[in-house]
Amino acid sequence: MQAKIIVAGSRIIAKRPYRGSTKYKDERVLDKAFEVYRAEMKWVWSQIEQFLEEQADEGGPFHKEAPTEIQIVSGAADGVDQAGEHWQKEHPIHEDRLGRQSLTSLKRFPAEWWKNGRSAGMLRNQEMARYADMALIIMRGDSKGSLDMAARMRRMSKPCKVVRVGPSVEIE
Repeated sequence: MQAKIIVAGSRIIAKRPYRGSTKYKDERVLDKAFEVYRAEMKWVWSQIEQFLEEQADEGGPFHKEAPTEIQIVSGAADGVDQAGEHWQKEHPIHEDRLGRQSLTSLKRFPAEWWKNGRSAGMLRNQEMARYADMALIIMRGDSKGSLDMAARMRRMSKPCKVVRVGPSVEIE
């Protein structure tokens, strides 16, 4: 069994800092920017791990049988999508708390802005929702794209967990 999981959301992660950027002339500022970036990335990774464990709980789709493959489905955007892609690269084999192992893979759905203009993001969301089995969406505020993705998954009666990040974390 293959599990196709969308990992998406609004840009809650700072863009990855680069050495040589005019923005980071001071090494200490660059080091601090890397520290913040790594911490935010690790937090998203912890949300992915928690989501996978919830699917293995009693009543979850992975309770009786772990998937042979977990495919991370990404919209290829900065932020949460990028963190999901990095998680997959760092975890080619996922082991759940029962010791069951699943291979991981990645499927990217980049928006075709040059072809579809302003509707490209929503068209991509539609394609991803049709393709995937479930979704983990992490967002700050009311991101139109993230809200659209959650609505599409729910209309298709597919599991969708939304984590809202702000002054506090809310889980829907």
